[in-house]
Amino acid sequence: MAQRRKKSSFTNLSDVLGPLVADIKLDQRLREHSLFSLWPYIVGENLSRLSRPVFFDHQGVMVVACSDASCAQELSLKKMQIQDQLFKAGKGMNVKVTGLRFDIKLARYVKDEEVKDPVKEASKVIAIPDISEIEREVDLKPEDLRELEALKIALINDEETDPKLIDRILMVHKRELNLREWYRQKGCPTCPSCQLPVARLRSEAGVCGNCYIQSVRE
Repeated sequence: MAQRRKKSSFTNLSDVLGPLVADIKLDQRLREHSLFSLWPYIVGENLSRLSRPVFFDHQGVMVVACSDASCAQELSLKKMQIQDQLFKAGKGMNVKVTGLRFDIKLARYVKDEEVKDPVKEASKVIAIPDISEIEREVDLKPEDLRELEALKIALINDEETDPKLIDRILMVHKRELNLREWYRQKGCPTCPSCQLPVARLRSEAGVCGNCYIQSVRE
């Protein structure tokens, strides 16, 4: 395993990728989605069935939809522990997490398949294979491979990132990159807000599910 360096030598992801790439909204949203994908590993399978991260507010607080008050209360009891894991994972991924908020008013989005599982929802519109098949079918672009390598370097160099989470982070981010490229190759629409290719746009708003949730809460 690679030796960890002193904190003073921490390689920030934006430094590796370059300020231009790091500032692109598309890449920021992709990293946020990858962080969202770690939710089941951070809170556990049972709580992840009853909750899901939906967006970051303008202050960098991660807003989490909860199915009911009981779920929100249980998550609140573990808030400090969950925040600690998110802060560490987010730092390595160059996603600033300033806090965590549980919202039962967004309960409908926990059960909303279009938002909760875009891959499953996409299969109703286009013939979408399993994610493992997508990974075999899609060759990542050189810039995507460089992004993954930069992320790996940043995570290894960050002493606060849990070593047990590094492989998970890299796996979910690679899957996000594969899925994004697969959507693009299949001619799927691009969300005009986050600029990410998605299975489909919400007809009433013309944006993807995640951007729609954020827009109606602002």
